[in-house]
Amino acid sequence: MFRKITRFIYLVIFLNFFLFVLCSTTLLSANAWKVFKDKKSRVGIMKMTKGDIKLLGKELDHPGNVSIEEVKKAMTSLYYKEKILLTWSKKKPVFGKKTSGRFAPLIQKAFQKVKPHSKVSFSIYNSNEKTTGDIFAKNDTLIFKFETINGIPYIDDFDLKAETEADIITNWKLIPGSDQQFFSHKGFLGIPKNQKTMIVAKLKKHEGKERDIYTPVKNKTPEQYDNKRRTMEKKLRYLKKLKQENLISEDAYEKKVEELLDQL
Repeated sequence: MFRKITRFIYLVIFLNFFLFVLCSTTLLSANAWKVFKDKKSRVGIMKMTKGDIKLLGKELDHPGNVSIEEVKKAMTSLYYKEKILLTWSKKKPVFGKKTSGRFAPLIQKAFQKVKPHSKVSFSIYNSNEKTTGDIFAKNDTLIFKFETINGIPYIDDFDLKAETEADIITNWKLIPGSDQQFFSHKGFLGIPKNQKTMIVAKLKKHEGKERDIYTPVKNKTPEQYDNKRRTMEKKLRYLKKLKQENLISEDAYEKKVEELLDQL
């Protein structure tokens, strides 16, 4: 009798464990659709956590029609500084052009598939170091939330008010670029609070087909446009030569090129 009871208990435990594994696998399959996966990097869709909903709310632009160029521009504009001993390093790109160009199409594809209460998650290796986080689309913006940047996890600053005190125990800090800012939400007593691990990148909406830099501008004659184009090409070649001769930094080169293209 005792043996029968013992066997019955073992059977119940085994069945419960089997059902738990089965349900967990099914839930993972439903919540994590892999857009891309290789030996290391992956981009996928995950269900939003309670913390995500508390910060961002449920009203997100998911699924969203975001262009590849918009995603790429937002990614290449993300910079951070790393804590080295007691000082900060120079500004570094979070992803860089090569990584952004490779993963922007995959992130854009994920946004076309993501469900209203889900998010696009990524674990991307850049120079053999892992960068992880989530991306959300809301009110014509892309919101990047980072957990790890180039292998370095973020250490919570415990909401210290003094920036100098917070800097001492923070491993890295994001540097908002042009058309970017920290994500802000209502904190204690309704006081606005910046999330130092979240960057909001504004998106530029284009009606119909996006114009490239060689498309003639409205209200300009062909001769006027050709003259402006030739002048612009000379300036771009000159900037490229300065960069190749190490007379200007990579950041200065990219900034000047962006300023010239914006003039068009």
